[in-house]
Amino acid sequence: MSQSVPIHPDAGVSIIPTRGLEHRTVGSGNKQVLRRSRSIDESGEIVWHLALCLLLAWLIVGAALSKGIKSSGKVVYFTATFPYVVLTVLLIRGLTLEGAWKGIQFYIGSQSDFSKLADAEVWKDAATQIFYSYAVAWGYLITLSSYNKFHNNCYRDTIMICVVNSATSVFAGFAIFSVLGHIAHVQDKTVSEVAQSGFGLAFIAYPEALAQLPWAPLWSTLFFLMLITVGIDTQFGTLETILTSLMDQYPKHLQSKRLLLTVGACVLLFLLGLVCVTQAGIYWVNLADYFCAGWILLTIALLELIGLSWIYGMHNIKSIETNQMDT
Repeated sequence: MSQSVPIHPDAGVSIIPTRGLEHRTVGSGNKQVLRRSRSIDESGEIVWHLALCLLLAWLIVGAALSKGIKSSGKVVYFTATFPYVVLTVLLIRGLTLEGAWKGIQFYIGSQSDFSKLADAEVWKDAATQIFYSYAVAWGYLITLSSYNKFHNNCYRDTIMICVVNSATSVFAGFAIFSVLGHIAHVQDKTVSEVAQSGFGLAFIAYPEALAQLPWAPLWSTLFFLMLITVGIDTQFGTLETILTSLMDQYPKHLQSKRLLLTVGACVLLFLLGLVCVTQAGIYWVNLADYFCAGWILLTIALLELIGLSWIYGMHNIKSIETNQMDT
């Protein structure tokens, strides 16, 4: 997750980090892509090319979920596997570059700063990332698992998800830092000078590194297609959680109106998202990223655990399980 970012320019820190990057790249992103205003108080106008991208994303999600889990499940076969193909291609290309080992050493080798493990903020960021990537406390896991058969082996699925998710994160790290190591070698800098976290890594540092490689358009296209599929997958889970909750709560009224409910939810969420594609949109994105996916997420997960285990009671859960098995 990205770090805390001030929402007013007088704070002295830009919304997109610039350390180790070409100022022209950052300026181009702020002025031409985001058309960023000076502060969150200046909403400005809607940036229409961003609004159209937002619309396209929700159209894809709406079409995929129009028939429920059956239609989305087929789409996920592609969106869940394609990122692995891209990461493998980028890793192979990255490891063949001169200076790649410099990035790997920074990632897990002699240049790693293990003193950071004593910093509570590092553990908070790590826990937040794990909760976010596993979709803990977001409702996705409960929603999607509700479509399983009652006797499905949830322990096996849980272990598999944990292993694959963490292994993917480590695997992606090699793909990213091998390329950053090459750029650091070419520019005669340390990896820390070209690496960034959060939005700076995904949208500035790594794309700029890819732009300096032979066949740059190919690598950049693959990378951003990967980001799109990962983002679309996240929207699948978000919308399916909302739709399933509403249909379970009001089955008589909404069960037969799945398509209308999906369209309505997509339209509403698109309209709510328009604030994020205004000229002050990046401030709102960072605001939501920091306050909705930090300590608050860990707190919600803890409250869910307390409510389910001690307030509702494990004995009630076991009685439900027994009744289901009897039927």
